[in-house]
Amino acid sequence: MGQRSFPAPCAPATTPNIGDNQRLQIVDKTEKEFMSVIGLMEKKRWDRATARLEVLTASGDPEVADKANNLMADVYAATGRNAESEMTLRRSIEYRGADNGALGNQLACLCVVVGRQGRFKEADEIMRRALDAARSDLPALTVFILRNAAYMHWANGEPDHAREIYSQIPSYKKDDLEFVIEMNKYYLEPAVPKEIGR
Repeated sequence: MGQRSFPAPCAPATTPNIGDNQRLQIVDKTEKEFMSVIGLMEKKRWDRATARLEVLTASGDPEVADKANNLMADVYAATGRNAESEMTLRRSIEYRGADNGALGNQLACLCVVVGRQGRFKEADEIMRRALDAARSDLPALTVFILRNAAYMHWANGEPDHAREIYSQIPSYKKDDLEFVIEMNKYYLEPAVPKEIGR
């Protein structure tokens, strides 16, 4: 018989055979657990989400553990535990290596949590790497990165630098920006005053 594909972010690199029911059940159970965690995060039930993610990060499947680590980084960022979020993001970036299709997005998030810890120079360096990695992504990811960087400089008492960063924001589709913000909502910084940005 042929093969069947199904959407599962933590699915194995090869599509399982139709008769591979045991693997399908494991993937389905894992995906249900991830969906449950995301539901808890939406409801801001951080302790329960953390407890479930701790189990998933201990998974013998490195893809499942990596996905859980990225969600754990979101929980940490949402609850002000920026050092833990940074550590978790760095671990995932290292695990994923050079062919990381989500590198721009991960660096965009890393830039924010490093900046929230007051390490502005390092956050600027990460922002530059994020912008380089985001070139092949949606322009809205570049907007997200620059908007957060402008806020960081404005909050650090550098309104001229914030204005300069805002002037670099490219054109983008509103729906795309809403999508990027939804995916990275725990890393979204407040808007700068209207006299600085748009």
